[in-house]
Amino acid sequence: MDQAKQHTKGNRLKVLGRLLKVVLTTSPWMLIVSVITIILAAGSAVIGSLFIERLIDTYVTPLLHEKVPNYGPLLNAILVMFGIYAIGFISNYLFSMLMGVLAQKVQFRVRNETFTHMESLPIAYFDQNNYGDIMSRYTNDIDTLMQMISQSLPQFLNSALSLIFVKILCPDLSITIVDSLGKRLKFLDELINDLSLDKVTLVHSRAEDAGQNKNLREKFDLVTGRAVARMSVLSEYCIPLAKVDGYLVALKGPKAQDELVEAKNAIEVLGGRVEEVKELTLPDTDDERTLIVVKKVKATPKKYPRQAGTPNKKPL
Repeated sequence: MDQAKQHTKGNRLKVLGRLLKVVLTTSPWMLIVSVITIILAAGSAVIGSLFIERLIDTYVTPLLHEKVPNYGPLLNAILVMFGIYAIGFISNYLFSMLMGVLAQKVQFRVRNETFTHMESLPIAYFDQNNYGDIMSRYTNDIDTLMQMISQSLPQFLNSALSLIFVKILCPDLSITIVDSLGKRLKFLDELINDLSLDKVTLVHSRAEDAGQNKNLREKFDLVTGRAVARMSVLSEYCIPLAKVDGYLVALKGPKAQDELVEAKNAIEVLGGRVEEVKELTLPDTDDERTLIVVKKVKATPKKYPRQAGTPNKKPL
């Protein structure tokens, strides 16, 4: 069983490596520009959020106590904030457009290469495989790869960089990043070392295993996850890691109420209670998001999280 799992894991890493190679060789300049715009978008989002606090404390509050307010510094600060969000808006637009175009280019290339390869296969292959299975690989499987290129990879990079920027701007903050894929953690490790950041811990583990690790279980004030799983599954991944009186903040897309209703039992069983559901629109875009804030009010039963893979297959 262990050998089969290792074999499957090895195949997945090989497929991911081949896919990234195809993306890089299809349009290197487009990929490089996309990464730069993602970095700018993540940085401007974090800096903009922190700048608002500084704007209020440094510029707005003192004006309330002045008999003859001088609005010049405030105006300059507002212009700076506008510039920060303008950079974020342009960067978000560019990387969304570039990744969409790049995904289409890769899709066209992969489908052509797949079709060319299929033409060279012997007739016996088509006799032994259902027509529907063959077409599924040619259409559905390739569409899934394109979704990974245009959405999943940029979302991961954006989230990871946002954490790094938060750490840079809040050096006293202690951050632990859990990921099951070693290559992503290797990239983050190199980035953390290059930036000389401390109090950042990288853990190579599945979320289910991390939740049963005594060094991680119920150790964190705040746990968050983005683009990971539905709320019922995400709760079992994250709530066991939070301290009692700690929080899970789930970053969801628009109209997450259905997920929340589905996850009600899971949240209660795991010791959580929904504190707030906040719907918002990302600055300078029309993209809608939902923040679900869950407070942990009691310890999670020891049997949760369950064995790796179970929460996704059999949600609470």
